[in-house]
Amino acid sequence: VSSSSGKMFVEDMDPRKVDEFLVGWESQATGELTLRAHARHRKGANFWEDTWNGSRVWYDTPEGIPKELYIENLDDIRAQIGSGSSYVIAQLDTAYTKYWEVSMEAEYTTDKLFMNASYTWSRYTGNFDQDSTTTNNDQNIFIGSSNLADGRGRQLWDNKDGILSGDRTHVLKIYGYYKLDWDAQAGVYIAAQSGQPWETWDATVYGYSSTSSETIRYAEPAGSRRTDGHVQVDLNYTQNYEIFEGHNIQLRADLFNVFNSQTGYAINPKVHSAGFMEPTRYYKPRRIQLALKYQF
Repeated sequence: VSSSSGKMFVEDMDPRKVDEFLVGWESQATGELTLRAHARHRKGANFWEDTWNGSRVWYDTPEGIPKELYIENLDDIRAQIGSGSSYVIAQLDTAYTKYWEVSMEAEYTTDKLFMNASYTWSRYTGNFDQDSTTTNNDQNIFIGSSNLADGRGRQLWDNKDGILSGDRTHVLKIYGYYKLDWDAQAGVYIAAQSGQPWETWDATVYGYSSTSSETIRYAEPAGSRRTDGHVQVDLNYTQNYEIFEGHNIQLRADLFNVFNSQTGYAINPKVHSAGFMEPTRYYKPRRIQLALKYQF
């Protein structure tokens, strides 16, 4: 099809796979308190991606990776068809992702009070980072046809092995609400998490000029740096007014980001561009949302 640019698929590729193991525990400690914990391990492999047919021959291939064309007779195939790309769809050698997670949770419930608190430690590593194939999160722009493995500096052995951009090592969440005596409810949501991993991108490390594209040409191992952590507090107040049986008016007020924590993230990693090391995005500022609802 036209969107494939006429790319040939390497024969006998294994399908992409993700193996996951999950172990959990739960206890009803008291009539009001529930405790939960779990550990998870997830590993992805056999990733398919477009790459130049000669990538393993010409781009400083490390030991252990065969120094050969992905498709030996690609030129003959293209000549027979009359068109086609010099890029192929291949199962990239050594491509993997690995994720570890340990989480603890406590939930407390009474007639008027509900509280839920959780903490998660995790680590997301690998060399195939689909979330970091453009300056911003790719948002599913590329599926198997990204900048990964496209030219020198973009191969999996070019500083790609490390902490992936989706890693958030520490995540703490607290949510709760209290039912007030005048048919109202007050709630709070607190979230705190580690910053976003990033690394500098520099084309000159791979022999290009300073004006060449630096996109995902890592100058240091993936995830060598990290943005500031983010803490946010949201508040809610809900008031109900019963007009008559079966009919209710509800007023709701939400105050988001109470302390106006506009933490920066999505750092510009390109060494030779304006705004290098500056955030390109920020968490939304403090804001109020009011709602009126008629229920029947």
